[in-house]
Amino acid sequence: MGKNVEARLPRGFRDIFSDDCQLRRRMIDTIRQVYESYGFLPLETPAVEYVDVLGKFLPESDQPDAGIFGFKVEDQWLALRYDLTAPLSRIVAMYKELPQPFRRYQVGPVWRQEKPGPGRYREFYQFDIDIAGVESMAADAEICMVLADSIQALGFKLGEYVIKVSNRKILNGVIDRALVNLADSQLTDYAESHKLRVTSDDLKTSHRIDVMRCIDKLDRIGFDGVNELLQKGRKDPTGDFTPGCYLTPEQIAPI
Repeated sequence: MGKNVEARLPRGFRDIFSDDCQLRRRMIDTIRQVYESYGFLPLETPAVEYVDVLGKFLPESDQPDAGIFGFKVEDQWLALRYDLTAPLSRIVAMYKELPQPFRRYQVGPVWRQEKPGPGRYREFYQFDIDIAGVESMAADAEICMVLADSIQALGFKLGEYVIKVSNRKILNGVIDRALVNLADSQLTDYAESHKLRVTSDDLKTSHRIDVMRCIDKLDRIGFDGVNELLQKGRKDPTGDFTPGCYLTPEQIAPI
């Protein structure tokens, strides 16, 4: 390292030393044993995927859709995976010969180009478990059982944890009602504030996803914070401003 180069970490990243590495390894090994006892098998996928495969929008300028670490190689936009679900979707779509239902678990780092904060990093681990290719709610019940057994294997007792269950269909219905009268001018304001240059259909999709992301932050920033994000935007305690979704109070009410 040169004499004039300061040793420093990029914002939102961290070094992890031996004690924490060993704790994480033991935790992962414990969870893995539970997953495999239910018949789930491991899967590994590359850290890099095509941007469009990740469900992000291809750029017209020099950056892909916000939230990912993207880069261009041989005229193709690539990005570090931001979760383990998008790679699973690609696997299921590519390999038609997979056994059905496809039961897999995967553990590994993911990366998100989002504002870091206390306990929120731009690189972190996820440990996913999924059942693909079955519509029965028995699969959802089994996932809950696996989660409960994993938590208890880590030393927690009944009554010391809560497993929350959600359904995207409910949220989709609420958002459909909220966006039924969405005006073109609102989408234009949203696109300009987020500096998006995409087709009309992609703009509507991006807007809908951002509405979901705002709602997902309820536990972290509360009702008032979500309300601000659903409107023109929110300034956090550090002074940083996050542009919003430009919904009206009447559209927000059902949400």
